[in-house]
Amino acid sequence: YQKIYEVAEYLSQHMDTITSLDQLCEPLYISKYYLCHSFKEVTGMSVIAFLNAIRIRRAKILLSESRLSVAQVAQSVGFESAARFSNMFKRSEGMTPREYRRQKTDDD
Repeated sequence: YQKIYEVAEYLSQHMDTITSLDQLCEPLYISKYYLCHSFKEVTGMSVIAFLNAIRIRRAKILLSESRLSVAQVAQSVGFESAARFSNMFKRSEGMTPREYRRQKTDDD
């Protein structure tokens, strides 16, 4: 399990630059098959689902604590486009990033 925890930590630290499983596996000297199989077994979720979850978690912080635009937040957490980010965010949180920011602003 230690290797999987290393992968999770690496994902957390490099979420903004990882664009493929190959890009993740190479520096960690791990095969894609082993990574995908073992990661899901240990964490209960796929590598990509985990990566998207930590990106969304970080985006929520940026949306509530910064004045970055939604596009800037999307880019800073590693999404390829603001549209993809908005879709993933809405699927995860049940609201758009703008709605989330508005709600957090209203709560303060």
